[in-house]
Amino acid sequence: MQQRLILVNLLIKLGVAAAVSSALVRSKEFKKLLFQEHRETRHKIYLALWMAIPITLGVWIRFSARNFLAGDLALETTVLLGVIGGRLSGGLGGAMIALPAALHGEWAALPFNVFCGLVAGQLRRVAPDEEDIWSFSPFIDLSIYNWIRRNFVFSKPKSGDSGRMRSSAWSIRICGWRARSTCAQ
Repeated sequence: MQQRLILVNLLIKLGVAAAVSSALVRSKEFKKLLFQEHRETRHKIYLALWMAIPITLGVWIRFSARNFLAGDLALETTVLLGVIGGRLSGGLGGAMIALPAALHGEWAALPFNVFCGLVAGQLRRVAPDEEDIWSFSPFIDLSIYNWIRRNFVFSKPKSGDSGRMRSSAWSIRICGWRARSTCAQ
């Protein structure tokens, strides 16, 4: 696949995700389900239904129009359902989303999506803080930077210090870590 075609597919996926999410967020019932602290079993099922039905239609359309591969957000939605709703929502949503694919002969899609939803739900459960799911970023470099900034103690700048000393010390640490890891290999 060409680089431009990959970029176009990713942009279409982004557009489909934005359209579905903007349609869902307009519902008061969905917002209530999404931001609820502790969900009962029926609320987890409702959350899976709310998110899985539009994406299931996207998977179904992918088989109707062969050139609409970018409309399939099955894996992304399954992981998102697991992280937000837990194992039940992730597994149920993954099964619902993969059902059209299984009916069209993609047999591995059903167990794979269910497994991904269950694993994402389990990761939510083992998170040290339930609010950590809202601070997740798919931008790895920013996530690592924020993690390092949060977990390492830095001295606060004095009144006349503009932070230049801290940034140069930080650069020296990074270079030292990089040199140490290179020498260890």
